[in-house]
Amino acid sequence: MRRALLLVAATAALLVGCGDKTPMTDAEVRAVTSWAAAYKPIAADMLAASDALDKDQLDAAQAALDRLPPKLDAAETPVRALRTADLRATLADYMRITRRTVKAFDAYVTQLRTKPDDRTTVLRKQGELRDANDELFAADSKIRDRVFDHANEAQERQLDPAIPLPIGG
Repeated sequence: MRRALLLVAATAALLVGCGDKTPMTDAEVRAVTSWAAAYKPIAADMLAASDALDKDQLDAAQAALDRLPPKLDAAETPVRALRTADLRATLADYMRITRRTVKAFDAYVTQLRTKPDDRTTVLRKQGELRDANDELFAADSKIRDRVFDHANEAQERQLDPAIPLPIGG
């Protein structure tokens, strides 16, 4: 009998979590939209740094990376304003991954600018950048769905233009 009650209680607890999702508040939709708008210049500067690096323009790559810290700070401001813990954690994690990638990118470019002949260190920094970039790409491919997990249909339509589909999505 006791097992049956435990099974019923566990099933009831599981079903409680299967209801409709609670939509974001209007303030949270605005915060996510603000975050997405603040993130676009970050992505643009990361792309500019990558393009410059492809052309062996190390000074231009460094200049693009040097523009990022205040932009990263600005993008984190609306994240801190989110009241839904899961949503805040999702975007904070994405920003952490972005910062890790920027740090690895900066370390790689700095190595190329200061000690390009130290092949062992160059290859290590390149590997760290590749790992960070892979993590960012994986997060990028999921961020839209993870944000939309917290949105109702109307909010998804509102957020749709703010959060682009991932590359290849």
